[in-house]
Amino acid sequence: FKYCNSSIMEEEKSPQQQQPQVVYVVVQPQQQQPPPQTVVVVNPQMQLVPVHAEGKTGEWTETNVDELPPDYEAVIQAETDGAKDGVGCEQSCASHTKSWIFTGIVWIIILTIVLVTITQDNLLPVFVLIPMCVICWCCYSFEWICSSSRQYLSNIYGKEFVYQDAQRLRNECPTIKWDVECYHYRHTRDSKGRTRRKKVVTHRASTNYVFNSWRDVSADLVGLEEWKLTKLTVYKRFVFANEMTRNDYASKMQAFKMANNRDTHQNFRTEMVLNDFKGKILVECAPGQRSRMISQEANILTSCLLCSPCYRTWFGAQTGKKHYLIDKEISL
Repeated sequence: FKYCNSSIMEEEKSPQQQQPQVVYVVVQPQQQQPPPQTVVVVNPQMQLVPVHAEGKTGEWTETNVDELPPDYEAVIQAETDGAKDGVGCEQSCASHTKSWIFTGIVWIIILTIVLVTITQDNLLPVFVLIPMCVICWCCYSFEWICSSSRQYLSNIYGKEFVYQDAQRLRNECPTIKWDVECYHYRHTRDSKGRTRRKKVVTHRASTNYVFNSWRDVSADLVGLEEWKLTKLTVYKRFVFANEMTRNDYASKMQAFKMANNRDTHQNFRTEMVLNDFKGKILVECAPGQRSRMISQEANILTSCLLCSPCYRTWFGAQTGKKHYLIDKEISL
């Protein structure tokens, strides 16, 4: 009886001794919920598998739209010292080297086709040269369509308007925007067995960096009266008022990038946005100073006639050059 009673007492005590072990095994730590994000998915039906979930890191390509050219300081110093580049046919001709090369190749091919057609009965070389002429024509057209001359001729204004517009940009609050695009490449084969690579975008996201205060630290725009026509190139950038703002910007940008690392490749783009910003402006010092040939219509006509480098060289010789920087300082 004593033995049985002791056994019953041990069985009644044993659950109390094992209870802490059962609690530790059953209770699991609560997982933290990720912070909310503003995300726009291109294809909602596509299953997105983050690359970092497999122990890999996606490849990032960063683009700063407002990055200054490497020789910006030298250009500004040259303008301050009085060195006036961009006036005269020699300097203007040197700045359109690519256009001269493409135009020369197209003219040579066209003349060769004409000579072969006139002097020879065998037209086989003609059928070989025609595709080459078409390719060079496309390269020539792409070059003049994307040229800076076309951008200047699209924004022709008087100096009074340019001074007022520069002051408007200086008084405007900047918006710092981040954009990310996630994508991968899909390889497919056609009916002939050729492999093609197609870019597949799986995710896009955009947000703005929030700061507390800002001020304009741009220099005054001067010197537009020096030439009858001035090619004005306007840049924009933002700087940090202190180290705390710089560190906060870097940490939040890194957090935004890691939260949107969702594919093999990522493109990250940052830009300071100003309303109605024009990067290339042709400034007319006074009404009537510009020739009728200095227009977008004349540029298009001469370019279609394979005379783009000639026109752009003449146009560049009639103008001076000026650079201006819209500079904003942000702070927390």
